[in-house]
Amino acid sequence: LNEIGFDSLTAVELRNNLSTLTGLRLPVTLIFDHPTPAALASHLAVELGQDANQGHALLAELDSLAASFASLALDDPLHSQVVARLRSLLAQGQNEPGAGVEREEFDVDSATDEEMFKLIDSEFGTA
Repeated sequence: LNEIGFDSLTAVELRNNLSTLTGLRLPVTLIFDHPTPAALASHLAVELGQDANQGHALLAELDSLAASFASLALDDPLHSQVVARLRSLLAQGQNEPGAGVEREEFDVDSATDEEMFKLIDSEFGTA
């Protein structure tokens, strides 16, 4: 998560949002103790009483996909195709109306903390 720009403030804000969503009392160091999405998801699954092994294969595939995606240059034509496909899959997973519809690009590099959290909330169905 550090690689995508999380600092101590954003880590605490994410922890607060996760704590609110799950009802769990989570440590301030949560994001630093579990620095990847897979590690964080696994930890939260255990804390929520779910089988930690459930979904590990899928999370491993997502980690592999993330590594492959990170190697794509932003100007590579495949980059925008992959982004569109990922958005479509995410929308399908959330049963959103209009799944697969192309949305306006979000510039992560110039986004404020508030915009980033709004994006995270909207992407994970909390907004």
